[in-house]
Amino acid sequence: MELLAYIVLILALAIPLVIFVPSGLKIFFNLGTSIILSLAGGFFVFNIVQQGQVTYPIYQLPFIGVLKFQADLLSVVFMAIISVSSLLVSIYSVGYIKPERDGSRMNMYVIAYNYLIISMYLVCVVQNLMAFLIVWEIMFFCSFLLVIIEHEKLRTIRSGLIYLVHMHIGVTLLMTAVAILYLRTGESDFSSIIQYCKDHSDLPIFLLFFCGFGFSLAIIPLHTWSPDTYASAPPHISALMSGAMKNLGIYGIIRVLTFIQDSHIEIGIMMILIGSLSAIYAILNAIIQNDMKRALAYSSMENIGIIIIGLGVGFLGIGLQDYSLAYLGLCGSLLHVINHSMFKCLLFLAAGSVQKSINMMNMNLMGGLIKTMPVTSLLFLIASLSICGLPPFNGFISQFLLYGGILEGLNASNVNAEVFLLIALIVLALSGGLSIFNYTKMFGISFLGTSRTERSRIAAEANLWLLIPQFLLVLLILSVDIFPFKYINLLNNVVYMFVPKTHILATRLFDSSQNIALITMVFLILVLTLMVLRYYLVPKSKIAYGPTWEGGNILKSPRNQY
Repeated sequence: MELLAYIVLILALAIPLVIFVPSGLKIFFNLGTSIILSLAGGFFVFNIVQQGQVTYPIYQLPFIGVLKFQADLLSVVFMAIISVSSLLVSIYSVGYIKPERDGSRMNMYVIAYNYLIISMYLVCVVQNLMAFLIVWEIMFFCSFLLVIIEHEKLRTIRSGLIYLVHMHIGVTLLMTAVAILYLRTGESDFSSIIQYCKDHSDLPIFLLFFCGFGFSLAIIPLHTWSPDTYASAPPHISALMSGAMKNLGIYGIIRVLTFIQDSHIEIGIMMILIGSLSAIYAILNAIIQNDMKRALAYSSMENIGIIIIGLGVGFLGIGLQDYSLAYLGLCGSLLHVINHSMFKCLLFLAAGSVQKSINMMNMNLMGGLIKTMPVTSLLFLIASLSICGLPPFNGFISQFLLYGGILEGLNASNVNAEVFLLIALIVLALSGGLSIFNYTKMFGISFLGTSRTERSRIAAEANLWLLIPQFLLVLLILSVDIFPFKYINLLNNVVYMFVPKTHILATRLFDSSQNIALITMVFLILVLTLMVLRYYLVPKSKIAYGPTWEGGNILKSPRNQY
């Protein structure tokens, strides 16, 4: 393990050497360093899974205190997401970034990208709050540099500055919380929260941390930076930020909650209400967007709302000592974090393939892309079905856990709790229906019908550098469908930090998860069989191609289609 740490340290020192690499090879230098970082992260994750927890105390540092690195199974979940997402995005960037980019721009890209990955890893293992704030700040500054990489565009600079200001407001709130803890306890570790809560109410300090992390999560009403930032950033950077970096706000909230001793019911209710508001507001805004990446940004906010609802349900269950409710809520929420990292990353990468081909994101000017970009269309469709929570795709499994927990909690004797659980149930159902409407609209307008502009008519399919990461994400999505209990079993050890007897509760899910896996396998076999039969049994000479039947009407313009 120490060897891995030294490898990462040496690599961090070597990254600035990219300035001496020829311009045409800089992107491959970035790919190489990203592969090393991802492999190091993967080995680290594997080691933690085997040992359960790894701790490295470092020397006393001025103004910071004892710098301690500690990774547990909660860290594993988010480090695995970072490792996979960063590797796939680095592969994608080889095919997306234009080779004629000037050297200085690529230097900034490579340095910021790799330090972003390193800082995200460090966020998951640093236990000292002062050091945590430093790496948190480094992470956001690196992401800011990546957002404004196309700095010749005024819109990009404006969005980047708005993003930077919002993140610093969040950091200020976190600094305030850390300062209060240090002044009251004289310590600056996460564990100082326990000592603080012995003599003070834990709700105010949690609210400071929640709002500080809430800026990075873009929860309502701290979301105003998100749509423009994701729309302006390169799509693969948006994929990394949405699929990996944004989830670290969830990590921060859960990490703080591990040290909160009381107020579980109040915290659970608060998160249910905030998550519900975020989910509904975001998906309603996603529906009315014309820009594909802006719509995906709002959709990401909706899924963060669902994750927060799950956390709220879980902690409401802890407060009520209803461990089935707590287990299903927390497990469903964490599984949705994993699922969101997969399908949202895939959606942004598929959108990036479209953007690279036609150089625009206005869905009203697309149409007919399924004819010119059939593979990208299929990938976008799979991701859309997954994010809508439709069976047998992975989004269904995490939402299945949340629904199961809420329905079980509605039988509780606490009437007040049942009211908020009912709100959560209604919001999940409503946001799910609106999400189906949103992605039906997005896919239909963008990929189906007739091309509305010359750009979409002559669009070309994405190259292999762009498609390979997307196919790998599809395999990951299917892995959750086929082996759901493997993922749930990993999360059991995380949920055990909050809920006792999780392994007993998990056995109740075994049959359900096995049935879901069986249905998925049957579905996949049926689809593959039909595709093979169609390919070999239907003569290609007998397939006639012509304009779609339009009910006897002749469209004067492609804009008249619906």
